Amino acid sequence: MTVNQSTTSWEGFHETPWLSRAEKGLVVSAILVFAMVTVAGNLLTILAFRRDKKLRSNISNWYLVNLACADILVGSVTLSLDAVTFAQEPPMWLFGEIICKVYLVIDFVSTWQSIVAIILISLDRYRLVTRELKYKMYHTRKHAVVLCASSWVIISMVTILLVFGFPYLVDRQVFYQHSCDAEFLFHSSSAIVYTILTCFIPLPILIYLNLSVYINVRRRAMRRSGPLGCVAKQRAGFVNDEKARGGQTPSKTEEGLASTPTHIRQVTVPTTSRSGSVASIDHLSTKRNDKRHYKAAKTLAILIHLNFKC
Repeated sequence: MTVNQSTTSWEGFHETPWLSRAEKGLVVSAILVFAMVTVAGNLLTILAFRRDKKLRSNISNWYLVNLACADILVGSVTLSLDAVTFAQEPPMWLFGEIICKVYLVIDFVSTWQSIVAIILISLDRYRLVTRELKYKMYHTRKHAVVLCASSWVIISMVTILLVFGFPYLVDRQVFYQHSCDAEFLFHSSSAIVYTILTCFIPLPILIYLNLSVYINVRRRAMRRSGPLGCVAKQRAGFVNDEKARGGQTPSKTEEGLASTPTHIRQVTVPTTSRSGSVASIDHLSTKRNDKRHYKAAKTLAILIHLNFKC
């Protein structure tokens, strides 16, 4: 009964195509171009990471490489087979049940892993900004590799059980000669659980982590523009004024040192310029760090939007 219904629906679909051949060619070309750009861009990311020792020394980049690996699978497998399927007249699956299930595993694992990778990146940035003193205690390469590897293993095991094991628990709902769909998505309970795990749980976590980073950076900026920030700027300006004088006009401190005995002059230590320079350096480094965290928060927000949009 299922086969007859599927055959009838596909014949009706073939009789009334909803896209012309030219429009379908444009869509398929766009999918293939997007797939090639995705694969090429992420391969360049991994290559740069592999060749540059400085990039490998930054533990945060390991999470970016993890995301790049997931995106390569999406571009090379998911988008490519989607383009081949959509190019048929009418669109249909051509590769049978086994390849379909392998394709579904790769599709779900890479998509789910992309979400988890963005969560790991956001969590790493959150720890860096909000718990800077304790950050280096667990910010190690081993910690990053264990997190990334364990996420791949857990997601792969769950997805394989759903794709290969679920059809043995229920009646067959997919006719693999025409279509390639995950059978567990045809049952409301399993579909709801999967949607909660891949969307409704990750989304609030990502919003919380990135909002916390943004609020923390904004508080630092407001603190820097307050009274303490003004003091640091005044100290930095005082140091610049001393450098601009170039020692041509002796200050009161220098005149006092010239009139003091030698044995007293040796224990006199001028500390104003040193403390001012340290304050200016701290002020500038904090400002640069805040700008970097702010840019990272905006980039993560764009990644989150594009990921859930797709």
